[in-house]
Amino acid sequence: MGIYRSVKAVLTVVCVTLSANSWSACNDLSRVGDAELNWLFFKVYDAELRSPSGTHRADDERCLELTYAMSITRDDLLESTNETLSELQFASADIDRWLAHLDDIYRDVESGDRFSVRVSSAGSAEFYLNSVPVGSVDDPTFGDAFLAIWLSDNGRYPKLAKRLKGES
Repeated sequence: MGIYRSVKAVLTVVCVTLSANSWSACNDLSRVGDAELNWLFFKVYDAELRSPSGTHRADDERCLELTYAMSITRDDLLESTNETLSELQFASADIDRWLAHLDDIYRDVESGDRFSVRVSSAGSAEFYLNSVPVGSVDDPTFGDAFLAIWLSDNGRYPKLAKRLKGES
């Protein structure tokens, strides 16, 4: 019986781990669109946008999930976020306030990591890394601004934005 209990315990741990890894902060929402971001010859991440209706509406809850294909440090993520929000011409004071929050939320990511942000219709945002909550920003101006990094037609990657919004 000792071996049976040991095998059963190991299988239970494996099943719990597999089910935890398949859960996503976005699972209860419908897919709007997806895209892949490549830089030079390297795949950076797969992205997927979800919403309750399966369509992109700025006044609706949305969830963006990035599945990384490479390792990126939190400092590089913060720098890129700062640069992109500046390029999108948000006010410096707002960007500084938002980056202070993100400084506590961002983590180093590895290939295979899933980073999700769930933005409420009121603009607040909850962040998850591999389905584990890592922080939130309760600022009504933050959510849309943060999603603009990926969804703005005037951003760095307009083709990615169109695909995520289901427009191509």
